[in-house]
Amino acid sequence: MNLVKQITTLVLITIPIYIFIGCQEQSPMAPIPSDERIGGQEILTKPKKKDVSYTYPIWGKMNFYNKNGIWQGGTILLSNGSKFTVETGALTPPYPLASSVYVTVRADLDSQKNEIIVSFTPAGCVFSPPAELILDYTDLGIDIATLYYIDENGNYIQQSPDHIDYQEKTITIYIDHFSRYAIGMD
Repeated sequence: MNLVKQITTLVLITIPIYIFIGCQEQSPMAPIPSDERIGGQEILTKPKKKDVSYTYPIWGKMNFYNKNGIWQGGTILLSNGSKFTVETGALTPPYPLASSVYVTVRADLDSQKNEIIVSFTPAGCVFSPPAELILDYTDLGIDIATLYYIDENGNYIQQSPDHIDYQEKTITIYIDHFSRYAIGMD
């Protein structure tokens, strides 16, 4: 009987300790974050406000998880108000056997050309249905912006956005793979 009592006590002490240690942030047992919103050095909880100061480059990242064979979706918010959204099941990463993949969106301001260049990692991600990318061009100080795709040779190819909101100064496009984009003057 003492042996059963010792084993029961050991189990009751060991399991809570294992769960506590296993659920720490760096552990693979950590709870899956539903939406990591990281921009630059600070975690963002709301879209941009006009009075928030930040410097370029700005970036955001999110860890997308493969849960039971389905890649979870989510939204990455940048501090300048740009937003990247992927629906659950839409992501196919370049290495499909992974259990998670960090997607990073980076925006750089080229003040000489007065344009914002947006790039993504990892290369090779595809989306079906397409991911939504909303680019905020308020920082350019212009009323109307033009969208460009930047090819592998650095050539700018003008694109037709899916939606333009002139009041909010945003351009919306739907992308089925990662490419580089620029927004600026015509």
